Amino acid sequence: MQKVFVESHNIISPLGNTSEENFDHVKNGTSGVQIHRRRDIDDSDFWASIISKVQFAAISSGVKNSGGLTRFETLLIASINGALKVLR
Repeated sequence: MQKVFVESHNIISPLGNTSEENFDHVKNGTSGVQIHRRRDIDDSDFWASIISKVQFAAISSGVKNSGGLTRFETLLIASINGALKVLR
């Protein structure tokens, strides 16, 4: 069996913007899942893990040219940038 090495990682979720923040919250029993009342998504209330507008605004401010990107693309670039910082 070949050895596998993890060189870098980063997680962005409602629990935090780094793997460490997320891990700390999970260790402490914090959940990012909560009930949402978003009629733009569904007519019924639903349980989900959704990054808030405030958190997203803070994340997107650090991504160059984020205005032309989708929400997913912005989060992906921010997460990759976070993972690359570990390597520097």
